[in-house]
Amino acid sequence: MKRNPKTRADEERLISFAREYLADGFPNPDRIGCPPVSVLQGLAEEPTAADPTITEHVGGCSPCFQQYQNLLAETRAKKRVPGLLGLFQPVPRFVVIAVICLVVIGISVVAWKIYKRATLVHQEKPKINSPDDNGNRVTQYTPFVLDLSKAAQVRGANGNKRPAMKLPRKPLHISAYLPIGSDAGEYRVSLNAGKQPVWSGIGEAQLRDQQMVMEFEADLSLNPPGRYTLTLVSKSGLRLTQQVIVEDRITAN
Repeated sequence: MKRNPKTRADEERLISFAREYLADGFPNPDRIGCPPVSVLQGLAEEPTAADPTITEHVGGCSPCFQQYQNLLAETRAKKRVPGLLGLFQPVPRFVVIAVICLVVIGISVVAWKIYKRATLVHQEKPKINSPDDNGNRVTQYTPFVLDLSKAAQVRGANGNKRPAMKLPRKPLHISAYLPIGSDAGEYRVSLNAGKQPVWSGIGEAQLRDQQMVMEFEADLSLNPPGRYTLTLVSKSGLRLTQQVIVEDRITAN
């Protein structure tokens, strides 16, 4: 069976690359463990009859490999083997091993790049806001202003009681306007039914146009309609309490 010329050329290029890599890739300036020249000469004359330990050493020692290449060239010149026929001489075992390793490494690199590309495409795939697929639903928060500017500032466990405020039963992005002089920074926000907490989160208060405003998000659609207590507590102990009524529809008073 004739070999495909393209395949044979690819193999020859790969073997040539492996030889160049072995000639420079394993420096051994102190020549540690190197065999005598006579042993390398025997390997050049009879590659198939060589001791496996010698071929493994030559495959991991660039100086010995270079010396072996020179001896091999001299041996072939003495036998007057034409240059083209030298391509079909038996390939030493360590060269075959090096070629196999390079092929495996190349395949691994290509497979890893394909996997990373597929992973990035999967991560960048946009979510679909489908009403029939809750797993892909993107929660949309409705802006809502909550005026707590008249609430009294209390340090400790007791808060100020005010008339109940109505909140729509839906995911809300709440901007709560706090009393003048309120603390800036982080607040612990909680929604309680009686003494039982049903939701808690973190809000961040900042001064805007001389008004302290705290923003946080709360998905009130997860709770049944009814009366709740909204509590805001700063890190320094400032406590604001507001009675709220969560309704499916808010009607004018």
